[in-house]
Amino acid sequence: MYNNRTYRVDAINWEETPRSTFKKSGGEEITFVDYYKEQHGLVVTDLTQPLLVTKGKWKKSQQDTPHEPVMLVPELCYLTGLTDEMHKDYRVKRDMAMHTRLDPEKKGSINYEDS
Repeated sequence: MYNNRTYRVDAINWEETPRSTFKKSGGEEITFVDYYKEQHGLVVTDLTQPLLVTKGKWKKSQQDTPHEPVMLVPELCYLTGLTDEMHKDYRVKRDMAMHTRLDPEKKGSINYEDS
């Protein structure tokens, strides 16, 4: 939602919430709530939700250095992909295709500056 990146969720951390703190690159401790408010202008409303954990993908040049897992606030994430059940449902796939596939006339009229 805020950085337009795609992450694979590897686990759910039931012990941490948006009220939990982490260390920023400068060493300062900050809560997830305060961080997203300051950095992205986003307000986290559910302060009891558990955090999502992703191990992340690292560039080849970064693979020898230790990495902390990335913690994500579920409320600020969009789901992607389809479940196996959705893949099998013809109606779901048809409805998705109607919203994701543009005909050639509409493709030519997209204004990327507004995105």
